[in-house]
Amino acid sequence: MTATTSELDPRWQAAVTEFNAGHYHEAHELWESLWDDADGEAKVLCRALLTIAAGYAKLDVGEVNGARKLLERGLASLQQGGPGGAALGALPASVAEGLSRLRQVPFGERAGLDSVPRPRL
Repeated sequence: MTATTSELDPRWQAAVTEFNAGHYHEAHELWESLWDDADGEAKVLCRALLTIAAGYAKLDVGEVNGARKLLERGLASLQQGGPGGAALGALPASVAEGLSRLRQVPFGERAGLDSVPRPRL
């Protein structure tokens, strides 16, 4: 699967739609199914996106430490990914900004989680 064919796969658009609606667990599941079928750069991109979606799902239930770790891992994967990541626009910068705010939330605290922006694709 290439970045071009991944955009044509109905699961890809469904994952983007779920992510943009804030349904991060659902987006994670869809990107995971794409990841299973992918190879090369598309596999790296799907892995990064499913990890980021999982991070925001953890954030939504108040699991700050887990969210931080997953977002850091997903962002690192995006930054080392291939040209397919260029199609993501502002997502890497938005995740980085959210991580910056998340790192300011004291361990075990939930106050301030609403200030962490939820990006869109």
